[in-house]
Amino acid sequence: MINTSADYQTSINDNRSFLVDLSITFADGSSITSIDGSLLMSGGLRFDDAVSAPGKLEIGAAIINQCTFILNNGDERFSGYEFMGAAVKVKVGLQLQNSVEWLNKGTFYIESAKTTGIAISITAIDAMSKFDRSYMDSKLEYPASLLEIYRDACYVCGVQMGSAHFTNDNYTVQERPSDDALTFREVISYVAQIACCFARVNNEGALELKWYDIKFIELEADLWGGNFMKEESGSLAFGGDFTDYNAGDERYGGDFTAQHSYHHFYQLLNQNIATDDIVVTGVRVSESQGAGENIVYSVGTEGYVVSIEKNALIQSGDGEVIANMLATELIGFKFRPLTVGIQYDPSIEAGDCAYVSDRKGNSYRAIISSASGGIGTSQTIRADAETPVENTSQRYTEAAKTYVEARLVAKQETANYNKLNDILTNGLGYYATYEEQADGSKVKYIHDKPNLAESAVIYKQTIDAYAVSTDGGQTWNFGYTKDGNIIAQTLSAIGINADWLMVGGYNDADGVITVKNAAGDTFIRIGKDGITMTNGAKLMGGNGVLSNMQVDSVNYKGATGFGFCGYAYDVGNGAAEKASLYLWVHIPTGFVVQEAYVTLYHAPFAYAATYPSSISGIGCARNLRLYKPDSINSYSWAGYYGSEYYIADNNSYLELEGAFGENGFTGDTEALITKVSANIGDNLGSGLNLLKIDTADDPPTTFKSAAEQCGVAKATINVIGYMS
Repeated sequence: MINTSADYQTSINDNRSFLVDLSITFADGSSITSIDGSLLMSGGLRFDDAVSAPGKLEIGAAIINQCTFILNNGDERFSGYEFMGAAVKVKVGLQLQNSVEWLNKGTFYIESAKTTGIAISITAIDAMSKFDRSYMDSKLEYPASLLEIYRDACYVCGVQMGSAHFTNDNYTVQERPSDDALTFREVISYVAQIACCFARVNNEGALELKWYDIKFIELEADLWGGNFMKEESGSLAFGGDFTDYNAGDERYGGDFTAQHSYHHFYQLLNQNIATDDIVVTGVRVSESQGAGENIVYSVGTEGYVVSIEKNALIQSGDGEVIANMLATELIGFKFRPLTVGIQYDPSIEAGDCAYVSDRKGNSYRAIISSASGGIGTSQTIRADAETPVENTSQRYTEAAKTYVEARLVAKQETANYNKLNDILTNGLGYYATYEEQADGSKVKYIHDKPNLAESAVIYKQTIDAYAVSTDGGQTWNFGYTKDGNIIAQTLSAIGINADWLMVGGYNDADGVITVKNAAGDTFIRIGKDGITMTNGAKLMGGNGVLSNMQVDSVNYKGATGFGFCGYAYDVGNGAAEKASLYLWVHIPTGFVVQEAYVTLYHAPFAYAATYPSSISGIGCARNLRLYKPDSINSYSWAGYYGSEYYIADNNSYLELEGAFGENGFTGDTEALITKVSANIGDNLGSGLNLLKIDTADDPPTTFKSAAEQCGVAKATINVIGYMS
């Protein structure tokens, strides 16, 4: 909700003297400032604001909200302007007794402008529309946390970040979504779902991930005393006795500052209020297994269940964890579904909470899932949810993705992510209060409302420090001391010189450092998973400095480089014999293998012979597979002293199934082929390891068939891990 003063809250019940201030900046840089209400047609300013689709309680909604207004162009003052794509800064003011209280309603981007001659009807949409671009434009390296994904989306799409942290923001997504048609807005929606939030662009133009702040209403819950029909009805609270004045139950009813966090609607123009509260009893998350297969995880009980069916960031193995995280936030969430009409109040925003009192004086706890209305018209407030029957019958709902489709959004690259100039140009003024100290010195406050106690944004200055609060002074989210210490949520700077730098550990968040080049490509990422380069190569894992050991193969004669592989025909004994490749790799004691891969290189073999028969052609090795012996004790060499020698391999081998695919590897008779095996790291242990690459085909029976099954090949093994 937009913070307002006590004078505003008192006056708006009877005073409807609204003022308007519009500033339009066109695509060519020209602008029109201070368009007031006299230049708008009657009823010509309206806002449609929502954080959920009609009729549903949604998490993860990322809705484009809009502002519509009608300019009076009877004197042709607005003719000749190109409105499409222009930015509109909108402020609404309420005339108080001695001043005007202005509320910033946000910046919107014109997507439609139509004229009827004397009037120009304009529809403008908020900065959520900037996320309607292909996620292929993101160069973020995965694994990435939800916070990193959110920050990257804001950076690439040129939207300010409105949330320094949010629920579950340190949750890590291992693999980048593979859907090439994915948009940034869909990704933002997926992030918001896992965070148990909705996504909205606030009145400062920043993207917020947040949820209904229902706790303030819960603090002021009433203790029901029952009725006169039954003596035993009602709740009991022991009030103590006259012997012990410290005895008795206490009930905290909240304080007056909490009332700034919700609305109270009691002057209803119309009402449609459900007879029962909605209470969330369970959470259901569907995890995709590929090929149309899903696993569904449920937490809680049947009744009113909030479900997520399709979310590209929920990957294999994550569904149960996410279901439990969401259950912690959602189960027990309670409100009354309703639709009511009230007089327009520009301080009301979708995502707020409210009490609604009907004509009989009954009060209901409500969320505001949408608020639509404007100057000169009423305002419709909705607290949306399916009925319990609808929720039970439709067990799985589509993930909240998109609601309003933007048809025209000019691609806007941000040249400077710091929006300071725009904020200063369009910002509201401030009020000042000085608090005199006992020694005659003063503490200075500047604030957004005439009364300091009613202000939400407060700047406090003493001789020792300067600080900023956005919640009326309950917490201070930015500041600096006379010693040069700075506390900030985000920092944009040309350069930073520091003796030391510590990231992470705040609010249980993991630290991340990302270095990008001028094009926005990630060059290096340092996080809890280690140090990762642009190409995905890791310099350090989560457990230590990574090492990559690489060993080349030897052939059955002990030679490195390319050699015969497959079958070779021994003319002397008139039979075909296997030509194998061997890989020896030593794993030091204490070295932890994370992964290991064998890379096989195969080239065709052009053969020609005249004895024992005249043949020629091109051969290749076929059905090559990877094996490991059950022991290496039977390994030996044989040969004539001073003459040729060879491996006398009497070991018993077991195949590492699927290492080169289900059907093994077969070479090509026309080109060199490279084949990388599956990860075989689990098959390697400390000490000396032996692997063999061999054909699984039956021995050929002729000289020609043996030549056709012979290629030349070599192999390397890469073992990646760290010393424990």
